[in-house]
Amino acid sequence: MKEKLLTLAVALLAATGAWAQTTFTADNLKYTVTDETTHTVELTGYVTAPTGALTIPATVTNESTEYSVTSIGERAFYNCKAITAVTIPSSVTSIGDWAFRECEALTSITIPASVTSIGESAFEYCNALIAINVDEANEAYCSDGGILFNKDKTKLIRYPIARPETAYTVPASVTEINASAFNACKKLVQITLPDGLTKIPYYGFEGCIALTEINIPESVTAIGEYAFRRCIALKEITIPDGVTEIPYHAFGYCYALERVTLGKGITSLGREAFCESRAIRELTVLAVNPPTLGTDVFLDVNRDIPVYVPATSLAAYQAAAVWSEFNLQAISTTGLQTPAMPESIRMQGGMLHNPQGLHLTLYDMQGRQVYSGTDATVSQPAGVYVLRCNGASGKVVF
Repeated sequence: MKEKLLTLAVALLAATGAWAQTTFTADNLKYTVTDETTHTVELTGYVTAPTGALTIPATVTNESTEYSVTSIGERAFYNCKAITAVTIPSSVTSIGDWAFRECEALTSITIPASVTSIGESAFEYCNALIAINVDEANEAYCSDGGILFNKDKTKLIRYPIARPETAYTVPASVTEINASAFNACKKLVQITLPDGLTKIPYYGFEGCIALTEINIPESVTAIGEYAFRRCIALKEITIPDGVTEIPYHAFGYCYALERVTLGKGITSLGREAFCESRAIRELTVLAVNPPTLGTDVFLDVNRDIPVYVPATSLAAYQAAAVWSEFNLQAISTTGLQTPAMPESIRMQGGMLHNPQGLHLTLYDMQGRQVYSGTDATVSQPAGVYVLRCNGASGKVVF
């Protein structure tokens, strides 16, 4: 009988919500109790969108009980367009996904030493953000010039959108870039990636509308969806041999993209991977077997452009769906493409001369693009480089 009464009591408690998670509001902010024993809460949102400088309290009281604010929840301040600054107390240990996403007026934020977890896209589309600062005592994260990294700087988490620089070199220690890390950074024209990087994340550089130059190191083996979508100023891209797939919309709407080289390892191009990148006028595919193609991979790309493929695979490409629609050209056995280097291009006096103003691209021996343009003369530090011009390529020595 006692067991039946206990079961009935438990059922009644559950039905009346006595064991339900407690939520309450204090000073316009919403909280959810995460542990009644230790008296901790998560800040989950607000009643009316806060404006100006926001100070998150370290403690908050509900029904005579004082709670410690230990986390900022997922989407807690999402789309709060009038917040200009945020002070986070030392009681907070975690910041949830999208916590401050689209806080368009947010100019400054400091991560206290206590924070050990920052969620995905927590500061995405914060269009006015000058820097993300981290307390030096923080053992999980650090800030270098306002750019957010993990403590040992092997992972770049967020490059603030409003930074004024037009060029940035990612530190050599970085092997991982967070999803959306450079998303919508509208001022960056050139980004140099380190040799140890293994993946270009999804949305990694999406919407970098001023970006004209970026290298993809040979160490990269994967590229995420939307990685370079709407990089409307990007002119040239080379995919290293270790990458096997170009996924959905990776280079969609790259309206200025002219030259694309796909490495030997490419086996497939995802749906709309290069859709509406209509300026492409030269494509090189080094894969022996024609990569499989998703729907509308080359939507609005001119089928008359030359597509250079291995000479031994020319017949296979000519027989493959979609590839057969292009102007297929064989790459010679020397590795140089069929078109010859223009005779007007020459090395003289330690400089590369380009009297006809042809478009030249230079790469160092690590595969990094070091020059792209039409200057009459080009100089570089002493060394060996790969020159590309009009579909031809070859080595030059400065």
